[in-house]
Amino acid sequence: MHKWHPVDRHISNKFVFHRDLLVDSGNRRLAGLLQPGKSLEAKLLAVSTDAEKIYAGGYWDNSFRVFALNATTDLSRLKHIPAHYGVVTCLHLDATGEHLITGSADTTCKIWEASTLSESSKALQTLYGHDDEVSCVAISSEYDMAVSGSKDGTVNIHTVRKGLFMQSLQLPKEFSSSQLTAKEIQIASLGHIIVYTEETSTTSSQTMNCLLRYSINGHFLDRLKLDKQVISTPLVTAHEYLIYGTTTEDQCGNLYVREIHRFTRISRLAMRKPVRSVSIAYSFMTKKHSHILVGLEDAPSMMIVVTRRSEPEIRNPVIAVF
Repeated sequence: MHKWHPVDRHISNKFVFHRDLLVDSGNRRLAGLLQPGKSLEAKLLAVSTDAEKIYAGGYWDNSFRVFALNATTDLSRLKHIPAHYGVVTCLHLDATGEHLITGSADTTCKIWEASTLSESSKALQTLYGHDDEVSCVAISSEYDMAVSGSKDGTVNIHTVRKGLFMQSLQLPKEFSSSQLTAKEIQIASLGHIIVYTEETSTTSSQTMNCLLRYSINGHFLDRLKLDKQVISTPLVTAHEYLIYGTTTEDQCGNLYVREIHRFTRISRLAMRKPVRSVSIAYSFMTKKHSHILVGLEDAPSMMIVVTRRSEPEIRNPVIAVF
């Protein structure tokens, strides 16, 4: 990564990066062969809370792997954990860093104790209930909740500690005959569950993409239809806000910030390329989420400075030069 500078050098909350000298060596890449036809995407990656490890799935041997992330050494593989009977299709690390959940093409999910992982580790829980490939997962030790979505259109809730099945969410449909897939899931504040679905009519070429919100008890609360836009990043939550990136029909993108309550739009920032990843930077000095890192397709990434006046807004994009 090259050095980053703010476009406006007079802003108070600057965010500066320096180039990683090991990038050119090729040793900062995740090693191993992915499942044929599988590409590395954000839902297959997680970073530990201490920023010292990367968890990665999608490998041909149905494992997930743990890599050491150190600023002064090569990106080396620490552990290789046999996980499922099918390829690991998604994974998610709890906010505390205590538990990791993996979803697989074998239709199951497994919960792991992240801090004690070894090549002989056994899953704490194995979760069942889907009839097709698991497409997204989320976990929260705070709410004792593991949520998984599948290509079969089901979204299941289990407990983390005992692996007990609690319920399946009822996903609303737009068409009388359609294929519904849960694409992304996030557990937000107060235990609210945010689900992004894609629905395709089986009798026509129509599609409908929606954001859904459920209470911690699984009660349906809100639905937002997305007009001609596809969410192309994992859902990110910060306090009462939901952040995600989209891809439009003309292969551009947008970065959205919405209130979780009723999905009220706070901000939309247009991009010239599809948005592929979004993450939030937390400042330990101010104790706030201060920046949004946005990864674009075949384009420089952007750093968005989050400021507050009368209401939250996004301004001052910072572009890295690669």
